[in-house]
Amino acid sequence: MSVGFQLRARAKSGGGDAAGCFERLVAAVEGRWPEAVCWQTDEGGVHVSLNPALGPIEIRWEADGEVEFEATTSSGGPGFHQAAIEVCERIAAACELELLLEDERTLDETGYLVSRSRSDVEESMLAWLRSVMRLVTMQSPGAAYAGRVGMVTGPQSRAGGYIQTPLGPQSESWALAFVAEPWPAREFFVWWDEGRTAEVLRNAAISLMWREVWWDRVDLGGNRETQSKVLSLLREAYALDPVLEYPWREWEEILGYQGQRENEELHRRIEVESARATGRLIGYRRGDVEHWIGGWRITLPGSFRDWGDKSVLFAMDGSGREVHLDLTNDERDPRQTRWIALELPDVYEVIAVVTEGDAPGVAVWCPIWPEGGALPALVARFLKGGSDLMLVVRCRDAGDREWADGVWRSLK
Repeated sequence: MSVGFQLRARAKSGGGDAAGCFERLVAAVEGRWPEAVCWQTDEGGVHVSLNPALGPIEIRWEADGEVEFEATTSSGGPGFHQAAIEVCERIAAACELELLLEDERTLDETGYLVSRSRSDVEESMLAWLRSVMRLVTMQSPGAAYAGRVGMVTGPQSRAGGYIQTPLGPQSESWALAFVAEPWPAREFFVWWDEGRTAEVLRNAAISLMWREVWWDRVDLGGNRETQSKVLSLLREAYALDPVLEYPWREWEEILGYQGQRENEELHRRIEVESARATGRLIGYRRGDVEHWIGGWRITLPGSFRDWGDKSVLFAMDGSGREVHLDLTNDERDPRQTRWIALELPDVYEVIAVVTEGDAPGVAVWCPIWPEGGALPALVARFLKGGSDLMLVVRCRDAGDREWADGVWRSLK
């Protein structure tokens, strides 16, 4: 359930493919949106990101000379939808593409492509969010955590409130109030305003802080680059509107991680406002977060950097602690411990053998794990729904055993 658009186009004579017009495409986009990023995909298409906190516009060149533009804009808001349509039109002009507005495959769920009515976009976005909130509150009444809304990426944190949104957690009462009267839209949408305003830039920074920033100095997972991006957005927003409310404490914290200072006047204000600020600090990754792989859920500290896909998860915190999950098809019985080695060494300690329920398995403590540089590890393997899950929790030393035990027991 989302709001967005699909726009079909056809290459005019000499229009060319993605590679042939990529430079013109970049010039057309960045000339209007300086912070935009364009890149070519392995499949021969192009992705255009107008806002670092939001998903890209996807552009696909097809063999018959037609081109498809596609974007999901509901997590951004009305301003994002308008900007995305405008960018597609600029790209079409620069790359000599004819927009096929009458094609039945061209679809703008807000009607804005034809009407150019801002109110049409706002009404569509509010109707979408209202229906989502109604569904969430009906399915999870009174729950401590009901899930994420409008977040394509980012961790899941059950300590984050009733729902997680791109701009921070919200309570069940907030969701119910929105169903009754969808007024607090600016508290949800990253890009509500029309154009590139201070609020849009500030919201992009706040959304990145909630979802993507790790709150430390460790330069893993592109964290230093993300923190730098946040600072750049905050500085530009402040230059446009110094009266706007800013995340002063988090601004000061990231400056500390980066070893930077603002100009004297601004830095002094950040210090003063930060000292006055109260309430919860921004950042879903400040606490434990959940990761999903197949039908499994595992809880890890938010400080862990994570990579992976639907069948593999790798996470590490830079101190030597690592977590590997690998989901494969394997018909061996996990209740047998010999899968660790041909004969289980005496120094290996079987922590648990699960024979009941829908996920039989075994967990073993290995003081020396051969594949882990002779360091200790907790290794577990379970079957569930015909899939085989292998978990390896690599430790720095035996002192991490309690932490490793908590990791494997968080598997659900």
